[in-house]
Amino acid sequence: MNIQLFFAWVLFIGGISLALISAAQMPVSGATWPDTLPVYILVLTMGLLGSLWIRQLNSSSQQTQTNLSTASGIDNNADKVVSLQHIRHLFQQLQQDLIHLQAINDRQVLQAEFEKLEANYLLHIIASRTVLKNHLAQAQSALLLNQLAQGERLFNRLVSANIDGHAAEVQRLFPQLIELVKQWQEVLK
Repeated sequence: MNIQLFFAWVLFIGGISLALISAAQMPVSGATWPDTLPVYILVLTMGLLGSLWIRQLNSSSQQTQTNLSTASGIDNNADKVVSLQHIRHLFQQLQQDLIHLQAINDRQVLQAEFEKLEANYLLHIIASRTVLKNHLAQAQSALLLNQLAQGERLFNRLVSANIDGHAAEVQRLFPQLIELVKQWQEVLK
């Protein structure tokens, strides 16, 4: 903590504390408002100046950090594009793998492939929710996050149907999941 910020906090807390103490002591000491008004205004002003100083120091600190990140070549828009491209690529790969898996009828093979899908794509997509919230418009991110939750539930139903041996249910859910992944890609365009 720098020394200016420390003194700004002392000024703020001291001013507010003295204002409260002076307001509380007035009835006890028999003083009236006209008697203590200058002191009360002085300590309130001291607290106000402290809060303004804190705000000014914090804003200049944030501006310095922004200047440093710009000077160091960090481009948030470039990070945004790279992140969204990576997520879009995950969606495309997931869609291709789902189309490939749709033809498999062996339960054990399918279960092993589902575990690979979960490790390779779904966990990464779920972890990218924060990136999506930060980089997309509010309506767009809300729509995509809702669709991601639907996809997660649909994938869990697909895995459960496979474990329970309901091949017809598995074949019915594959096209729904593939269509949902296509919708994810549309939202990111």
